[in-house]
Amino acid sequence: MPRKRHAIRSFPLTSLLRIAVAFAFVAGLIASVAPAAAQESTPTVGGDGPGTPVTIFNTNVQPIDEITILEIDEPFEDYDVANSEPTRGYHWAKVLVRLKSGDQPFSGGSFQMVDADGFVTYQGSVTRSSEATTAEPDFYASDVQPGQEVTGVVFFEVYNESSPEIIEFIPTSGQVVVAADLRKTRAAQGDVVS
Repeated sequence: MPRKRHAIRSFPLTSLLRIAVAFAFVAGLIASVAPAAAQESTPTVGGDGPGTPVTIFNTNVQPIDEITILEIDEPFEDYDVANSEPTRGYHWAKVLVRLKSGDQPFSGGSFQMVDADGFVTYQGSVTRSSEATTAEPDFYASDVQPGQEVTGVVFFEVYNESSPEIIEFIPTSGQVVVAADLRKTRAAQGDVVS
């Protein structure tokens, strides 16, 4: 008696499984490429130094505002000693900035400074004479209307054995704009840094 062959049946589920695996593979490829594409499409414009305007972009990569570091006075010593003495071992740096609003109103923002040793310092508060404050008011960008400019000063405590290297503007949560890069030499892509 001849042996009975067992027939291998193909279920419709096998075709669906193949389609699901192919779909998962394509979805994985898209997911891995999408963050890189989004990162590359976001302009990263950084200021070269004082006087260089830097464009601020919205989440749709449309230019909305412009920030300019006009001048850096470091060490800054024209402060009220009784109320604004820097922490021992530090000195003040005064940074004069200008914000020019684009087509939309602007409100808010803050600054941070990266020193020559790579440490981040957030803007501080310095008490000055009324004459100094009148001549150069503190930077305050509240309700800046389209086309309007606001100029003022911000202050940073800087470690005595260091100096400001990068001034960054934070227009909104999650966004940092390099407003000025004061480094004499910069690392290129691929350089080993320590």
